Amino acid sequence: FAIHKRQSGRLYIMKTGHGTFRRATLLCSGAGIALVTSLALSAPVMAQDTAAKQADDGVTEVVVTGIRRGIQDAISAKRNSTSIVEAVSAEDIGKLPDQSIAESIARLPGIAAQRTNGRAQSLSVRGLGPDFTVTTLNGREQVSTNDGRGVEFDQYPSELISQVLVYKTPNASMPTQGIAGTADLRTVRPLSFGKQVVALNYRREQNSNDAFIGGSSNTGNRYAVTYIDQFFNKTLGVAIGYASTSSPSQLQKWEAWGYTRNFYGTNNTIIDGAKPEVASSNLDRDGLMAVLEWKPNDRLHMTVDAYHSEFNETQLRSRIEFPLFNPANNSGSSACPTGCAGAAVPPGWDGQTRLVSYTASNGLVNSATFSGIKTVLGNYVTQREATLDNIGWNTRYRLSDNWLLEADLSHAKVDRTDLILETTAGTGLDGSGALDTVTIKQSGQQGATITSALDYTNYSTIFLTDPRGWGGGTQAGYLKNPTIVDELDIIRLAATRTFDNNPLFSKVSFGINRTERSKSKVGNEGTLTLSKAATPVPMSMAVPEQYRRGTTALDFIGIKGMISYDALGMYNDGVYTFRRNVAANAIKNTWAVDETVTTLYFMADINTELLGK
Repeated sequence: FAIHKRQSGRLYIMKTGHGTFRRATLLCSGAGIALVTSLALSAPVMAQDTAAKQADDGVTEVVVTGIRRGIQDAISAKRNSTSIVEAVSAEDIGKLPDQSIAESIARLPGIAAQRTNGRAQSLSVRGLGPDFTVTTLNGREQVSTNDGRGVEFDQYPSELISQVLVYKTPNASMPTQGIAGTADLRTVRPLSFGKQVVALNYRREQNSNDAFIGGSSNTGNRYAVTYIDQFFNKTLGVAIGYASTSSPSQLQKWEAWGYTRNFYGTNNTIIDGAKPEVASSNLDRDGLMAVLEWKPNDRLHMTVDAYHSEFNETQLRSRIEFPLFNPANNSGSSACPTGCAGAAVPPGWDGQTRLVSYTASNGLVNSATFSGIKTVLGNYVTQREATLDNIGWNTRYRLSDNWLLEADLSHAKVDRTDLILETTAGTGLDGSGALDTVTIKQSGQQGATITSALDYTNYSTIFLTDPRGWGGGTQAGYLKNPTIVDELDIIRLAATRTFDNNPLFSKVSFGINRTERSKSKVGNEGTLTLSKAATPVPMSMAVPEQYRRGTTALDFIGIKGMISYDALGMYNDGVYTFRRNVAANAIKNTWAVDETVTTLYFMADINTELLGK
């Protein structure tokens, strides 16, 4: 019930019924007024959300719209389902409030969103991981853009989804179900919607942080358009929707390599190394939804729906790595002199790095100075491009008043290509170039601040190279470029028999579902060398002028910054030479899975009374 009006001690109460309220007059006592008033406070009603019209019998009808209609539809879906479900419905076409459908689903009880780059991407139902939840679109299982089966929901714009049902209990008529639950995304049905509408929306966003890396942006936009209409005396319905998103995100991260306890027998814990970084990301996504619905009579009902999505995310990262204390040199047998100063101090990394001095408090080194530091600067690019196509055809035919036949065919496919590019720079090749003296100080829970003697923003002293020889002196980067294809074909045939006077069952359903799925991944990874260096390998070279992007600020850790360059542009233009790692590709990162699953099901709905229940 929802309160419509209070006047002179009378309460006008509207009873919900398929979106239409009929007004009735009720005299209430003081206790009744208090009760209904408390209901009103818990679910406020806005006058602009209702539209009144005069019915044929002279009774005023109120049509519910807006947020209250969305809540009413969600409650009705929960009430009418024979399973335990959670539901969220759009208040109007294209008006689910969140950036992706995962944000909306995460508002439901028992469901949490797992985030990537600040946005909700996958779901955890009742504490189980995303792979334990099956996702369907209009009842059909979906392919996935990741390496497993868990669907990444940022592939689905919320503007194109009208309702989501999350089933928390098994249901035999759903052949594909998850152990944790099943999330069913539903697009609009134009004949059920029942009217013509054109919906437009536009949003502008700006990140409170400026773009951390040159060439990135901190502003984005989002817009969508939806058209719904009915023709031929409302026997043919059409719905078309398009949504586009460009959304940036910025990241500052402090990360330690690890810590060594009881170093040199001092009973203190010291940091092994630090690799703070900043990142700028941008997500571009375009989604297209189309529905064609035909119901020429009360017996035949056909629906064809299609969905297409193009997803592109690029993240640029700048990382600076300081190898500090080397736990490999911690034998635990020799004690470090007080203050750890001078040549008596055991060496750290590669016999160069030394712990010059330190102070500790409560067993933790909170300030330390290291000399002989060979710093590694990294410019990384992570890019994902994915295309998702989904089409389904559903036919329902009512053979008689009690028999309903259904056939459903669908095809889904996703093509994904990843590019993970890592490039390194430093003051010179391993064993050459200037060494740094670094002082690191702990700052509570915010990581640490670093004071450096070298300037890492100077393009004339920082070069593309293998600064620590981790790649054998010839490696200036590493590349992973896998491709993945996931394809799914489903056919389902079902029948339902309803009973009018059966004392035990209201209906029985049975059917068969056949799913054919193939998923494959082709790994492609290997090392990068500098093909345009002036010297033979091992090699080192300055960043070419046309690829320089200025500097990336690192003031959040106390350092002025580091050089920034277009690593992807240099790779595309042949500055780097790719050498494929045959073993990694052939053994670890290339695989294929083919499966065929046939499911038979039978389900009876019990509708009877037992012991007064």
